[in-house]
Amino acid sequence: MGFGCNLILVLIFVGSRLIDGFGTFGFDIHHRYSDRVKGVLDVGGHNLPEMGSVEFYSAMVHRDRIFHRRRLAAYSSITFLDGDETRPLFDDHCGKFQTGSYSDTNGVLGLGIGSMSIPSVLANSGLTADSFSMCFGRDRTGRINFGDKGSSDQGDTPINLDTTTTHEAYSIRMTQIDIGNNVTNVDFTGILATRVSFTYLNDHAYRIITETFDSQTEETRIAYPDPPFEYCYDLSQNQPSFDALNLTMEGGNQFSVAYPFVELTDKATGRNVVCLGILKTKGTNLFGLNFLTGYRLVFDRERNVLGWKASDCYDATESNTLPRSPTGTPIGNPKTSPSNSNNPSQTQPRLGSMASTLSYTHFVLIFSIITNFLMFVLL
Repeated sequence: MGFGCNLILVLIFVGSRLIDGFGTFGFDIHHRYSDRVKGVLDVGGHNLPEMGSVEFYSAMVHRDRIFHRRRLAAYSSITFLDGDETRPLFDDHCGKFQTGSYSDTNGVLGLGIGSMSIPSVLANSGLTADSFSMCFGRDRTGRINFGDKGSSDQGDTPINLDTTTTHEAYSIRMTQIDIGNNVTNVDFTGILATRVSFTYLNDHAYRIITETFDSQTEETRIAYPDPPFEYCYDLSQNQPSFDALNLTMEGGNQFSVAYPFVELTDKATGRNVVCLGILKTKGTNLFGLNFLTGYRLVFDRERNVLGWKASDCYDATESNTLPRSPTGTPIGNPKTSPSNSNNPSQTQPRLGSMASTLSYTHFVLIFSIITNFLMFVLL
């Protein structure tokens, strides 16, 4: 996503709040290895890797790969369509079946499109629009806001939803890769994989980005055996300079990747290394946290649109946060029946029942968070 629903992140419920008269409902989110989370969980003395160390990034990649194996185990093959397009065989936030057994969980927070997901519960209760945003900060903190519809000056692209398999996915289509003076036309889809730390691309897309970066930089590539990344450069002599990475999405808007690189510190040698945070996969293209950091991403499920705008996650949210129209039909939710749509007393929440509705919604949210958090800890 990742922040909010990544297996490597934890949500701190005490940061929740209601804003704008039931317009949005939000949480602060923190990295599982951050000082705040380690303090809450009292795990400071359990030899967790220091953030930014080689061991830290190795642990993150290891966790990503565990996630890959777990989610792909149910499929005998991966189907590639025209060109580099891949079929989204597993999910960003969601599992299609959301009750009963947690073998098909609705994401760590429950952000899928089913009727029991958190966005759907809030929207069906008339508390928020059927939309949510996730912001990923450089300092590994962020925020998730339910009901956030984004702003008029954001970039956007259609969200492609695959509901034909057990595991649904939010995916987007890319049409160009622009690095410095090199523009390459492409046509492939990738999943917004906020559960994974880094970006995983199949061979063709991986080679376009990594080889173009390497050919255009003046920095010397080094053979560094410990990091899991293939393209690394020594920082010991000077601060390297790399060209910007811009991705043109379906519809023509550009998404500029703010932090495609990760910086490693090797305590044993004192060497500082910068690596391109992309790994090669034979499976589905995944846009991980490192590609999404520095943005507020808006998942507008009413319009089937992904929006994005640069943010440090501390800025006040400027968006249309009014509760959704009661006659609207959000993705994956039952249509409003004719008898209900013509009765204002049934389509608009009454003030007298708002408190009980909010209390029930709080219960659903807290239960989902605690249950999935416990699952996360045990995994």
